[in-house]
Amino acid sequence: MAPLTIRPLAVLFTLFLLTSITALAQEPAKPTTQKLVEQGIAIELTVAPQSQNGTRPKAAEDASIKFTITDTTTGTPVKGLNLSAWLSLRQAETPPDAQQCREKIQAYLTGSMRARPDVDLNSYYILALNKSADISVIDPLLGFGGSKLLTLMMMKSPGAENTRS
Repeated sequence: MAPLTIRPLAVLFTLFLLTSITALAQEPAKPTTQKLVEQGIAIELTVAPQSQNGTRPKAAEDASIKFTITDTTTGTPVKGLNLSAWLSLRQAETPPDAQQCREKIQAYLTGSMRARPDVDLNSYYILALNKSADISVIDPLLGFGGSKLLTLMMMKSPGAENTRS
């Protein structure tokens, strides 16, 4: 099997996501799976709407997104990859080509504030309960002007930790 490089796989994976999410959103509310095989690696995307109303996922509704990456020869999970995943709304009727995906991925990898995905599946926030009547929301990956503080959530009174067992 040829050596696997992360950049082509990331481009391929993002192209797969960009073309798949729209098609999956048009299906009824049941788990839908699509699979892409390239360079001996299988990437499987499953979208399962959390809505019980029997319709496809809609804006502001929850859905579970699951990625499974396996070796096509053995079927075993591929380990040791440092993958990144983003969701981005399609801007045109036609799916983006490989060059457009590469450019979008490169912009996301640089961490630019100008090029942000609609959903970044690689990020997380830290919530800090302050002594004052607010909670700090911190983005440990990106900062602006030397600060990583994303926002403050104001409360009516200072919070307290629940120490009951």
